Amino acid sequence: MRKSVGMFVLVLSVAVMSNGCEPLRKKFVRQKKKDASASSEAVPILTPEVYPEKVFDPLKEYKQHYGLWGVWYKDYVSIAEEGGSDKRQRYVLTQMFTELEKMEKLIVDEKKSGLTQLKNDLQGVLDIMKTPAVMREDSTVQGKVRAIDDRLRNNFDIERVQDALVK
Repeated sequence: MRKSVGMFVLVLSVAVMSNGCEPLRKKFVRQKKKDASASSEAVPILTPEVYPEKVFDPLKEYKQHYGLWGVWYKDYVSIAEEGGSDKRQRYVLTQMFTELEKMEKLIVDEKKSGLTQLKNDLQGVLDIMKTPAVMREDSTVQGKVRAIDDRLRNNFDIERVQDALVK
């Protein structure tokens, strides 16, 4: 048995030696790079997709900003009732102011004056919020914001403003 194992190892080593290191050498031989232009020809040229023009719908825009005003107002009410931080209250009031500005841009000049007055009143509230919390009455600020919201909902809801939107 030992003879057969030894003979097998001898035949195996002779077979390995006769082949040499050819497969190992192939691994480390530098090959030429393939031509880059040949690979670019295989890429298909796609036709660009044409998208339709975005249609400006002032009613849709106004509804969006009016809805966002309502969301920011509810956030302000919940923050004020919970005694939230001044920084958070100022942030929400600033977002409400931004929505009023965007709504004002969508209304014609005849109705714009009422919305400008609401915007000025809200700016006054923002100025009050800049004073330290000890020196202002929170219920007064909340009352002013509530009055601005009531005037907005009574005079500038979507049904009342439909005819006064920019075309």
